[in-house]
Amino acid sequence: MKVLILTTNNSSPKGGSEKLWRELAKALQSEGHEVVVSVYSHQIAYQRAQLSPEIQVHGRFPKRHGARLPIRIWHHVFGCLLESRQIKQIIKRKQPDYIFISFGGFAELDNPKLLRTFNGLNVEFSAVFHNNTEDYAFQAESISLAQKFCLNAQSIYLVSHRIGEIFQRQIALPGLQYELIVNPMEEPAESSVTIYSDLSTPVHMAFVGTLDISVKGLALLIQSMASDAWPNDDVILSIYGEGKDREVVAQLIKEFGLDHKVHLKGWVADIEGIWLSHHILVLPSFNEGMPMVVHEAMLRQRIVLATDVGGNSEIIEDGKTGFLAPSATLKHLNNALASCFEQRTQWPRIASAARSSILRTRREHATIQTIIDNLNHEQN
Repeated sequence: MKVLILTTNNSSPKGGSEKLWRELAKALQSEGHEVVVSVYSHQIAYQRAQLSPEIQVHGRFPKRHGARLPIRIWHHVFGCLLESRQIKQIIKRKQPDYIFISFGGFAELDNPKLLRTFNGLNVEFSAVFHNNTEDYAFQAESISLAQKFCLNAQSIYLVSHRIGEIFQRQIALPGLQYELIVNPMEEPAESSVTIYSDLSTPVHMAFVGTLDISVKGLALLIQSMASDAWPNDDVILSIYGEGKDREVVAQLIKEFGLDHKVHLKGWVADIEGIWLSHHILVLPSFNEGMPMVVHEAMLRQRIVLATDVGGNSEIIEDGKTGFLAPSATLKHLNNALASCFEQRTQWPRIASAARSSILRTRREHATIQTIIDNLNHEQN
């Protein structure tokens, strides 16, 4: 069987949403299926390096990166105008038996022209969505088209209930059918909680994610660390990741006088190494789906402090398996940090409970194999 995997994510190819479809591509190829992948052109080199040569990787516009701003603008405008045509062309050329569409967020579906293309498919398809925002409103023309898209799909996979609840009201489809799925990752052996034993040592916090202050709340975290309400001066924050706002983040660190305690580390592949030396993952996001980094930290018995967005409250019980700020505001983040540090003697217990909880959650949800089983069942 020939499977076309199409991603609409136009940002970094290193995020958790991209890992899911890559692992699906590898699994399908290992079972003898022919796999074709369509990505935006700035992702081609990275994605080809992650996949076997047998998996075909094709690029399309809009290209996100370019040497000069006029080139980037031209690529974006040209690409948006021809997005649907490019998708139709690769389907016509490759004649897939099945299509799997990976959406970064539901907002990417708010495109009438693209929806008409998907709704006109004469081949079975499924889709996965990784994010949604509470305040996003679909344009009127997209609503009925999005309803049809969901009803036509063989399967809809979501990473959290919350983003599905938001989508139900965005497109007026309260009966939306979907399966919860977890991003694939190796389950590490139980990590030691002895890192929490010495209360006299500095606390090492880590932010792991894209440097996008409008989404990830990094500016909020920096402001919190510089405020009078900060609960503990003996704290070091390491920022792991890359993204469009790196220079802005660096400037914020300097202007808030935090050069001595906040350090930009760049993108690091060694997740195990991060959690060998850090106590807390802090994720002050304005929106999320189901952050892969939260699963990674909880699996390694590390404290997670996050905002109550996306699926965070579905896997973190405040004060029991981690800490939640009710929303991404300075007051709420400060209060959550204060609560966290007040319970420092309880961190070993909370970290241990986090691992047990996330293991249970991951075993209850759909996986890559679920997608393949559903695909094979439909084709048979």
